[in-house]
Amino acid sequence: MHQRELVGTFSAAVQFYGRLTGWGRIALIMLIGPSLIFVHNPRAGGASVREYLQRAVPGRYFPVADPKLSNADKSWLIHQGLEVCYQYATRSGFDPFSIPTLVVIRNPYSLSLSGYLYLAQRHGQKIRNMEQTFEQYLENLIAATPPEQLEAKADAEYGPFTAFMTLGGVIPSNLTVARTESLREDVEVFVQSLPGAHKVKNFPHTNRSEHEHFSQYFGNAEEEMVYRIYKNTFESGLYRRFEGLDLEQ
Repeated sequence: MHQRELVGTFSAAVQFYGRLTGWGRIALIMLIGPSLIFVHNPRAGGASVREYLQRAVPGRYFPVADPKLSNADKSWLIHQGLEVCYQYATRSGFDPFSIPTLVVIRNPYSLSLSGYLYLAQRHGQKIRNMEQTFEQYLENLIAATPPEQLEAKADAEYGPFTAFMTLGGVIPSNLTVARTESLREDVEVFVQSLPGAHKVKNFPHTNRSEHEHFSQYFGNAEEEMVYRIYKNTFESGLYRRFEGLDLEQ
């Protein structure tokens, strides 16, 4: 996919989303600058990676530095995948295909649990009134997603991660895919490849949810629902099905 193909839909999309949302303060985790691009895949250590990258490569980053975007627009943007990120970068005057780009993925079982616990621990009783268990959370998540959308994401080449890793079905040559399971090592290797990067002593750990190892929250019902959501993440070999779980296969 070439630069010119990425330009065109971004403005209309953020204007539409801005009318639908009333979000105020947001964590601007996506980073777009002349030295690096960081694409935010939610609940995959993004806040920690953002802090580390900004300390290693200080500078002016978009979209936080963009005075033309409202907070609602930025809220929408930072939760989108690689294509929208590159569309925005192009419209902001960058050549994203020439800039080292980083995205982080996470074991789908751990990622799914993190999403639930983040909501439960941040919103307490409001969430527990709707979902007493992780299983109920997954059931509600599937029920709230249009079947065709659920299947399309699950059946994409790398499951739901496809939107964060590919353009036109291809992983760009300038993209580094890190994993939360080896987050510090992967991000440090990425930073070492950047000219002029500073050495950062400590790797931050922010937005942690408190819980036991994710395997303790999984039975067959939970595993089957996560498999349904992330089908081709497993079938592609990106992660192995049952990886990290103690279940009979």
